[in-house]
Amino acid sequence: MKGVVVYDKSNDVAFMEADDQLRLHINAQAVARGLMQPPVEQPLNRDVVMQVLSPFMTSERFLNYSLKSAYRSVQTEDGQLFVFMQFSEYIYIAINGDGTETENYLTRKLSVLNRIFHFTFGPILSELKSDNLSKRLERWNFIAQILNTWCRLYNTEESFLLEAVERLQVNPDLNCKCIGFLENAFLTMKSVDEEAIHSMLFVNSKLLSLFSDSLAPAVDISDTLMIILIIRTLFPSFSPNSDTSHPAPETPRTSENQSTSATRMLRENNLESPSQFGSTSRTKGVAAGGEVSGRTIEGSDDVSELHDSLSSAEAGNAKDEMFWTPEARLPAFDKRVVFLRRGPVSHVPHVMHCVPISEAIVLVFICKISRVEDSVAIARLLEILGCVLAVHWTENIGSAATVSKLLDSSVKAIVNMAQYYGNPETLLEPLQAIGDKWKEIYSASFAEQLEESETAGELNQRTRFELQQMYNQVLDLFYRLFFVPRSVSTEEKNKMMINLIGIQGRLRLSIGDYAKFLIVKSLNNFTLTSYLEKIPGLVHFLYVDRTENHLTTTSLAIGSDRKSDKMELLAIKRNLWKVVDQMQSYLPQGYLSATILKGNYYYNYSLWFENSMGKALTIQTPLRTTQKFLLPGIISHNFYRMMMSKCFSKDDHPIRCYELITVHTSNMPKSLMHEQCQKLVKLLLQTSSVSSSPLPLM
Repeated sequence: MKGVVVYDKSNDVAFMEADDQLRLHINAQAVARGLMQPPVEQPLNRDVVMQVLSPFMTSERFLNYSLKSAYRSVQTEDGQLFVFMQFSEYIYIAINGDGTETENYLTRKLSVLNRIFHFTFGPILSELKSDNLSKRLERWNFIAQILNTWCRLYNTEESFLLEAVERLQVNPDLNCKCIGFLENAFLTMKSVDEEAIHSMLFVNSKLLSLFSDSLAPAVDISDTLMIILIIRTLFPSFSPNSDTSHPAPETPRTSENQSTSATRMLRENNLESPSQFGSTSRTKGVAAGGEVSGRTIEGSDDVSELHDSLSSAEAGNAKDEMFWTPEARLPAFDKRVVFLRRGPVSHVPHVMHCVPISEAIVLVFICKISRVEDSVAIARLLEILGCVLAVHWTENIGSAATVSKLLDSSVKAIVNMAQYYGNPETLLEPLQAIGDKWKEIYSASFAEQLEESETAGELNQRTRFELQQMYNQVLDLFYRLFFVPRSVSTEEKNKMMINLIGIQGRLRLSIGDYAKFLIVKSLNNFTLTSYLEKIPGLVHFLYVDRTENHLTTTSLAIGSDRKSDKMELLAIKRNLWKVVDQMQSYLPQGYLSATILKGNYYYNYSLWFENSMGKALTIQTPLRTTQKFLLPGIISHNFYRMMMSKCFSKDDHPIRCYELITVHTSNMPKSLMHEQCQKLVKLLLQTSSVSSSPLPLM
């Protein structure tokens, strides 16, 4: 019994998804209380869910706002577990009734769900509650599919377990060819006035190649992981779990039947591809050779439109021996607006194009929208206001005086935007309203009130009310500029369509000779063979450069078809997941290393720091965080960056952080095992010049 419910500040359900068991359980409770009529098999009703869970919400809000101490979790006598988290004005509840999901797992799941919301809708989370029922269901179902993809990948792939990107290891010649392919595709996108700034090639969940504009800011690694989640949701036709060398550990996951198929909803709404090319925003693409190969989604940059254009339509009948299986069909293109991180700003809108090249191989373009710098300024103002309203500015921004100056400069910059737009009349009124509201707040001794609230721990009601009004005005401005549909001519649509079809066809031909090799390589990326002679007893390792959040790990496989060996492999992976989860709960308490014996193997974990010269550093201030729900990772927040800032002075920066997890046979003496860990790091550094310092034992 599993599910998630999200409430807004008015206690209305903003999002929900549940498996069949939870749906039946809630409906049975509602029937027993007279909230609905039988049968219990009917779909969940938002009003019913709100009323059934209202006691939790009432007590949660009372504890949070009156006693400043909210629930973290509640466990009932029959074993049902409820985990609570609050992000801004939204309260998230994760429910598990079968004991397969731990509190830490559900906490991480809710954090990832919040990140999915913001990656998909930016700061406009009210878009989750569209008044249009079909749009709301479609959006909820797509969000649920992404969340289910995360659950599956978290439980099967080390890159999502540790939240780091794994690069596909190929020889230099092939790597250069792939970069050349991306560069050509990148320049082609530039030729149609689509300002591409990044092009990436993925094989399953691994990054093969990246080509970026020299002036473009780097893609945040957490955004790369979110992009992988999106493409694995949109193009799920190939699953590495079918490979027997990668058995999935028996760890918590959600039901595959938690959401209605978006594909079926598209069919029910008759959103089928027309036969006349360019007659609508949804047309069939033509692959190399002229065969119809799939449906392409094209249209405006409007978030509302793009989010509802889930490109999971019927594929064509073209067969290509370049595919992993002869029966494979080419899925549709996908275009959508996503909100990326840029430094301290979390909601910078970009257009993302996903172009499937072969099964499990996807090309992604990240394109800049017009006036993106304005979106950065507005998003930054929203985040500062959000921190002030939450009374978190001292930790995230600075002192009260600093916050006051930041707000003043940000508002002035935004108010001056109208002169840069072609039709300033449409923006003059909201911009003027924001400027007037800030003058009213600032003139009322705002800086002094902030200092007082810093001591009291909360803003006075009048100031909070005025700031909330200003926040809503800025949010409305963001919506007008970046959510309202932009008109796109048929000529532009067709030009982009032909462009993407051409890129797809050329890249399929170019990469065709390597497609099968790349897919197999993605399943067995890095073997342990070359290390066995130098490090006897080593079974598996995971090495993470936490400064770049890049993962290097071996393929955990036993070269035998015997059932006992496969069961042994499954036990190793299951225990590995448990050890990582255990250590991630210890890290916020300041523990940096551990050796744990499980079954026939030692599992060793170490985290350490180095300066820019590769010299190992000793922590100056031990980490003893009391911040609620702070679990190691980078998707929802960068725990490791926070850790480095808290444990070291500014004089020590820049600092690099590394993690190493190894699995050794249990007959290995601990002293020798630690020596081998140091030796392993040195061997890894022979192929990477990131650091030169040995792994400290303490």
